[in-house]
Amino acid sequence: MRIDPIEQKVLKAVGITLAVVIVLAAGVALTGRYRVFTDNKRAQEQREYEQEMARLMEEELITEGMTLGVVQATLGPPDSIMGIGELSQAWYYQNTRNYGAVLLRFERDLLVNFERQGPQMEIPPPH
Repeated sequence: MRIDPIEQKVLKAVGITLAVVIVLAAGVALTGRYRVFTDNKRAQEQREYEQEMARLMEEELITEGMTLGVVQATLGPPDSIMGIGELSQAWYYQNTRNYGAVLLRFERDLLVNFERQGPQMEIPPPH
C-alpha cells in the first residue's frame, strides 16, 4: 500500500502539530511545578526569617554588623532619631535588656558602632 504525497504531507503536519502540543503541555506542567516549588521555598524562608526575628526580639540582642531593619525588628522604634539622612543615623534606646541605655550609629543602614549610655541617661541632644 502506497501513500500518496498529499497524505504524506497531512501525516507530517499532524505529527508536527502533536509534537508541538506535547512540548507546550510539558512546558506548562513544568512551569506550574516550578512556581509551586518557588512559592513553597519562599514561604519556608519567610517562616525561618520570622522565627529568627522572634528570637532576636525575645533576646533583645545588639551585635556589630546588624542592619537597621534587624535592629528595628529586634528593639522596635528608637526613642529618638538624630542625624536622619541617607548615609548615617544615630538611634537612642533608653532601656534595653542587655545594655541599658544605648546609642546606635548606622551608616548606610548598617550598624557601625554602639555606645552604652548608662542605665538612667537622658536622651542626648541632636547635633
